[in-house]
Amino acid sequence: MRRSDDRMKKEESGMNEELNYTIKNMHAIQYVPSMVRFHNKGRTTSAFLYLLEGDFLYKTAEGKKEAHRGDVVYLPIFSEYSYEIVNKKAECIYVEFILEAEFEGRRHIEPICTAPVVFGRGGEKPALQALFSEILAHFRTEHFIALADLHWLISLLLREARPENN
Repeated sequence: MRRSDDRMKKEESGMNEELNYTIKNMHAIQYVPSMVRFHNKGRTTSAFLYLLEGDFLYKTAEGKKEAHRGDVVYLPIFSEYSYEIVNKKAECIYVEFILEAEFEGRRHIEPICTAPVVFGRGGEKPALQALFSEILAHFRTEHFIALADLHWLISLLLREARPENN
């Protein structure tokens, strides 16, 4: 089948636009935050944090959000927020990245949502910790597997996202 035939079939079915996503500039580390209080005026990457230890209080334009051990925090690119580590002790696995979308031949940076979100995954917390640990380990040795793990993480968390999470 020729390419023009493919296009015609897509147009007939209402699928005439293609949307492609690419993850760029991915980094993963496990770290202990050095600042108990921090204000970010505009992130340059998106990031997921898996909280291994500690209690965080995030302040955003949308209000206050608490994050505790075992929670996942999503910090979107371009977002502004402040945080405070409530019990002064914390450790997390941090995965940063840039998600790009291509639509109608143009590429642009695409946040998953526009405001920071805290995901409390209930009984799935050990599985999430294992997934973050895999991303961390694979990032050091097998980058393509780490990218696949990040895609899986995004899919899992998007299923939980609710309209109030934007």
